Amino acid sequence: MAEKSPAASDTPAKVAVPLHRTFSSLPDLPDTKADADYLQVTGIDGLEATNKALATLFTHDPATVATRLSLPAGSAITYHQRSSRNAVVHTNSALVSILAPVSAESVEGFVTDYWLATTLTVPQAAEVKITDLFPSPTAASDALSDLVRRRLPHSDDECIKGSWDPDYASAQQWNASDTYAKFAVTPDGLVIGFAKGGLIPPPCGIFRMTFSWEELRPLMADRGLRLVAQL
Repeated sequence: MAEKSPAASDTPAKVAVPLHRTFSSLPDLPDTKADADYLQVTGIDGLEATNKALATLFTHDPATVATRLSLPAGSAITYHQRSSRNAVVHTNSALVSILAPVSAESVEGFVTDYWLATTLTVPQAAEVKITDLFPSPTAASDALSDLVRRRLPHSDDECIKGSWDPDYASAQQWNASDTYAKFAVTPDGLVIGFAKGGLIPPPCGIFRMTFSWEELRPLMADRGLRLVAQL
């Protein structure tokens, strides 16, 4: 039996009011030129843990880029990530959720593109995982892989539509939970960020897809439905 997540199951449904958002610039880091910021929220008491978790996620990330690119220590990196412009963000007094694209490049020309994401309960700052929305990890990956498989060949994105390859797709990890691990929870639906080369072959990069709560609701667990009721 899947372990019950207190982040998703123990939060009562309630009417949630918007929080005020601010975006603070990332501090200077050695060997890193950053065009980036990170989300902070105000509007109710007790947001210290939430803002600490948000700051930690985004301010620590540039230091991991060299490892992602297998670069030697001290390699100069240009790091791009503007949550205030390019991210999917939803904030209220029950949940804070963000999905932000990142692009980083070394002076040698190595490039990596990926997603940073977190969904936190307020004020506990407990992280909500994709598996918290569905009856089990298997149910989550099965439900989402089926939806994505049916939608990708008909994508509005010309690169995705033109690059769709059933043979390539059949070899990918459709049912791996980390395929759907980067997401934001919004009133419009569940927005999932997909990795470069994960489901669609190059030259397409990272991309995101939105799944409405209407299409997901029949597949979701009670604890996931309670989270959605707070949006």
